[in-house]
Amino acid sequence: MQERYGFNRSRAGTRLLASLVIVAFVAALAYVGWAITRPRAEGRLITWSTVSSDRADLTFDVNVPDATCVVRAQDQSHVDVGYATITGINGRVDYRLRTLAPAYVVEVLGCSLPGGTPNAIPPQFPPGVVPPSQPWTPLPASADPPG
Repeated sequence: MQERYGFNRSRAGTRLLASLVIVAFVAALAYVGWAITRPRAEGRLITWSTVSSDRADLTFDVNVPDATCVVRAQDQSHVDVGYATITGINGRVDYRLRTLAPAYVVEVLGCSLPGGTPNAIPPQFPPGVVPPSQPWTPLPASADPPG
């Protein structure tokens, strides 16, 4: 080649570039493998029922101890009527969710590992509506019912 073109190229630059491409590819594979296999907290809704106009009971499973999960209830027009962040839960969870109206659908929005924040959408109550306090508890016998 030197006779034809008049120069002798060094292959050091090509080898360095190839090595960098290989290292970047291996690093990308390692990251994808880590992202796929890392532990994740997951909540799986087992059952739910509308008990009254201000209460929905739900049962769900969590796959890690001391997880934090977010649950919500919506009415027929898909407006939030109940929303709760539940911390320090293990295994099967029975929860009484206070609602503003009868629940049409109840769901577990997301869970996180201990110390983390669940990746869940925030409450979507209409403007001016205050989310109900959680969890649902019966009114004391001496208290007057609202309304």
